[in-house]
Amino acid sequence: VGYSMVCWDWARWEWEIDWMAMNGINRPLAFTGQEYVWREVWTQLGMTPAEVQDFFSGPAFLAWARMGNIRNWAGPLTDDWIDNQMTLQKMILARQRDFGMKGVLPAFSGRVPAAFTRLYPQANVSQLGDWNGFQGNYCCDYFIQPQDPLYPKIGALFIKTQAQIYGTDHLYNTDTFNEMTPPTTD
Repeated sequence: VGYSMVCWDWARWEWEIDWMAMNGINRPLAFTGQEYVWREVWTQLGMTPAEVQDFFSGPAFLAWARMGNIRNWAGPLTDDWIDNQMTLQKMILARQRDFGMKGVLPAFSGRVPAAFTRLYPQANVSQLGDWNGFQGNYCCDYFIQPQDPLYPKIGALFIKTQAQIYGTDHLYNTDTFNEMTPPTTD
């Protein structure tokens, strides 16, 4: 979702949703609050709070972090910020559903925190190349190959956890390798 939307409060979201309803938009992206879900998933898989935080970038850079371009840039996200985004997402989805919209929620793209390789050393994980000159701790996300047996397990855990928190309209989107080079051309 857009680069400035992380700064929107409920009044701004309410205006946007009303505008969408008046203009016939019925499948809006609903990506707010996904860091709450990811925090739950990565914690369930054994990561420490610090390891989870390392996966996130600051609010102004979440669009790039969610695409896998960067990590840990201009962060960390505070627990209060993550919790407030979860509350906001519940309000957003309730309003959209009141208008008959079906929110398109995020899904698992294969990106995993660096700590994943410590917890699951046998997993088929690749480290991606840098993006736009970001190096070191700020780039080069890890990606678990879809053929790895853990890939569908993580994806299912994410969808299940997200549905428990936000409900679901059974529409999902993921954006793998946006502005990134895949580890293989197969």
